[in-house]
Amino acid sequence: MSNDITPRLRESLVRLGLSESEMKAYIELLGGGPLTAMDVSRRAGIPYSKIYDVLRRLEEKGWIIVEESNRPAIFIARHPREAIEIWKSRRELELRKYEEEALDELGRIAPSALHERHDVWISRGFGAIVADVAEAIRKCEEEVFVAIPQDLEDEMERIAGAIAGSSGDDIKVLAPNKASADVIKEAAPRALIRVKEGMFGGGVICGASSVVLLLGEKSMGEPYVAIRAEHPGLSLIARSYFEHLWDQAEPEQM
Repeated sequence: MSNDITPRLRESLVRLGLSESEMKAYIELLGGGPLTAMDVSRRAGIPYSKIYDVLRRLEEKGWIIVEESNRPAIFIARHPREAIEIWKSRRELELRKYEEEALDELGRIAPSALHERHDVWISRGFGAIVADVAEAIRKCEEEVFVAIPQDLEDEMERIAGAIAGSSGDDIKVLAPNKASADVIKEAAPRALIRVKEGMFGGGVICGASSVVLLLGEKSMGEPYVAIRAEHPGLSLIARSYFEHLWDQAEPEQM
């Protein structure tokens, strides 16, 4: 079954941190598991002297489960989506640790006259802000999170078109109602959509630093206001709030 590893799949799994032996073992467990180490060794063509190291690394990375109550132990593949989510979570924790260590050490080297610079803009007016939102979505080539408030419901087709045109590798959208979610899903089938009614404000988060925050109107008659920023700290706060809303929202039903 290891022959099922296409060049595209191999490239993706390598980028997700798996070695050649690890991907072969995982594929065998995914297609033919649960299996013992001996079975995995034989089916994947991995020497028995190395198979336990391979399986241990897969377990540490979150790709498989080990049932040690059995003798011999049984190895079970996690569902690919679950495995990748676990890997992402562990990788993010690892990156945050390295980030904190690097910032601490680099901060000692940086001269006191060197100031951190961030770009922040204020946008006013409904039309300008809708354009900002559409542009931010369309230009994003990383993961993109979109929260669309009720105020933008009349612009849903334009926003849906921007989502469809985005080259982002992971698109999550919070829609204000079922009708809006349907418009988005029709235009951008690959987007993950949930419905969250009554959102206060909204916005777009692109990657780790780019964000558009919709603040709405201060009061009747005053212009719609938004903040556009290239600011990792602001993006992190916005992302945390988005993920909180995402967990509370209802998945889109087709």
